[in-house]
Amino acid sequence: MDYDAKVFVKAIKKEKILSEYMMKTDVTKACKFCPYYNKAWSCPPGTPDAACYLEAYNTGIFIVTKVTYLNNLEKKEPDLEEIKKIREESYEKVKGQIATAMYDLEENLENSRMLIAGRCLNCKSCHRLENKPCRYPMYRRYSITAFGFDIAKILKDFFDIKLIWCSNKLPEYELAVSAIFI
Repeated sequence: MDYDAKVFVKAIKKEKILSEYMMKTDVTKACKFCPYYNKAWSCPPGTPDAACYLEAYNTGIFIVTKVTYLNNLEKKEPDLEEIKKIREESYEKVKGQIATAMYDLEENLENSRMLIAGRCLNCKSCHRLENKPCRYPMYRRYSITAFGFDIAKILKDFFDIKLIWCSNKLPEYELAVSAIFI
């Protein structure tokens, strides 16, 4: 699989994020379009309020991983199964590596908490699907988008990267945004 992965990091004061980069609308409504809505304990509905959850922290270290597809893959027209395979071998693989590194970082940074790109991946199948409580609530990490951060605006203002969406083909690049609050 031909792709390039780059990581960008920026420390942003929590108060700035909460005051200037929170979506003004109910994020739960937007999350309803996600296939993991109400299917993972790390995703809405029921995620905690961002200000309360992050109360003990002063700064968010935002980690943006940009996976760019090479050889004009985005211009080709693979079927949905081929797109899924390409994404699993590139974007999802890199996203998993970043998540693993972030767990290690969180473990080694006293009084820190991470927010992950996408849903929690600690369990193969989330207990929420069976209407049961989270198996490992102490290891559950919430999706950064579930808190209502305006990710597109954060990407534009701090990283000079445009968030792009593509539903039925590969985009030129994909972004995984995570943060660790300290």
